Amino acid sequence: MAKPETYRDKYRIRWTDHLGKRRCELHDTYRDAQKALTKHQADAEAIRVGMKDAPPPVRTFEDLVAYWLANRAIHKRSKKDDASIIRRHLTPFFGAMQLTEIGVAHIDSFRATKMELSPKTVSNLLTLLGTMLNAAFDLGWLVKVPRIRKPKVRLFSKDFRYLRTDDEIARFLAAARIEGIDAFVLYATAIWTGMREGELAAVTLARANPLKPMRNQMLDVSLQTGEFPRMDATSPAATGGRSA
Repeated sequence: MAKPETYRDKYRIRWTDHLGKRRCELHDTYRDAQKALTKHQADAEAIRVGMKDAPPPVRTFEDLVAYWLANRAIHKRSKKDDASIIRRHLTPFFGAMQLTEIGVAHIDSFRATKMELSPKTVSNLLTLLGTMLNAAFDLGWLVKVPRIRKPKVRLFSKDFRYLRTDDEIARFLAAARIEGIDAFVLYATAIWTGMREGELAAVTLARANPLKPMRNQMLDVSLQTGEFPRMDATSPAATGGRSA
């Protein structure tokens, strides 16, 4: 049975791993070397007989970057953003590290180096890092993906607590009417139909016909009079023509 051997001022151990490849390590004391040798030999035997899963192959973060840019990022519309984030932020910090070494502590340290950035930007960096580590897990390069804590990001940086009453809507549309009929119809349609920017940009007269009768009624009124009906709980527009 193999034993630790002296090598300069340390102790060297040699063993054969589960793939039949010769390995060696250096340790400071004979006792540490003997314990490590026994563990390596037991692990190799357990893997060979199927009692233990084989460890993932040794891969660095740079290996993951190369795979990501060549196989995943090219299919994304944000591939340039991915490349920029990786080049400017992720590779300088994680580049030479082995994937199995990247843990919660390393990710927290990385986040601490980005305090000058906005929470939204930091969240974007960590989102890409997490997605890349998930890919490494799928490839069998990681046994477990470390938990990533992202900063809380407000969906809106402004308070949109307006346009909640008929009077507020009326004042807003009155101001829009001063700008012109086109501005009035655009904003009124957005308010009363809930359409988003892209949907509003795609609206044509032909496409307006399939809208619900209530919305058609309001659109017709806006085009003809430049005003919208008040939308209270008993109005025909609110009840779809039914009595309250």
